[in-house]
Amino acid sequence: FSFVLSPVLINLGYKLVDCFKTETKPDLPLKALSKSIHDHVVVVGYSYVGRVICIMLEQANIPFIAFERRLDRIAEAKKEKRKVYFGDVTSPGMMNALAISRARAVIVTTRDYSAAKQLISTVLHFHPNLKVMTAVPYLFQRDELRELGAAQVVALMPEGTLSFGKSVLGQLGIKPENIDP
Repeated sequence: FSFVLSPVLINLGYKLVDCFKTETKPDLPLKALSKSIHDHVVVVGYSYVGRVICIMLEQANIPFIAFERRLDRIAEAKKEKRKVYFGDVTSPGMMNALAISRARAVIVTTRDYSAAKQLISTVLHFHPNLKVMTAVPYLFQRDELRELGAAQVVALMPEGTLSFGKSVLGQLGIKPENIDP
């Protein structure tokens, strides 16, 4: 029974995959892409924070290359005419293909803390002089990533809230020197 049913189910599986497949072919092969990039910023993750970082880099005319593992976010980036590629940057082989050694910086914007920690640890193991920056939700995560050697780590919850609070007080007429951090 399984000899008869397995080929049918396998073919059905391939047809289902084709129905749900999104276009994820890169504009350039990865090898050609790695040869064409120098002094670039690698952005890992294209959630809300990653999207904002990419927009800011574009406006500052800083070359970057962005990677995401979720296909829906890649499709969203394509609609915005932004080049975001599918890929898992935690692999040392992928890092070499991306010319991370020639990168200006790596910005990790993934929401998955354990993935971010693994990526930062791996990047800094192979490229200890590379600037690695990230934003995390909590202070303990910030401190842990700073100990790993990340150049810039912002804890969004307290630091973002304090920044917002300062701007609120400023809008209400309080002078910046009178606002305690």
